[in-house]
Amino acid sequence: MAVLHTDLVSRHCGWIKAAAEGKARKADHYSRDHVLVIAFDDWFYPTDGDIATMTAFVRESVLPLPLNFSALYLVGMSGKTYLPFRLSETGTAP
Repeated sequence: MAVLHTDLVSRHCGWIKAAAEGKARKADHYSRDHVLVIAFDDWFYPTDGDIATMTAFVRESVLPLPLNFSALYLVGMSGKTYLPFRLSETGTAP
């Protein structure tokens, strides 16, 4: 079954947000001494535009979550994608 590339990127964004929401619900299990690493399947070979879309999505929809970590790292399982996000003292992006 063929899937539009934009739909594939949107699905991955949703999965990343769902993973972060799961960790946000368990904020009392973590501290600012921890980092959150979310690995995702990037074998769809994200373009620079896809990376920009994903970065904007994370800044808008994931970083505002109550994440009790010092940083969020999105790591593609291909080893080609690495997106670091520093979190502020309140658990959101600066």
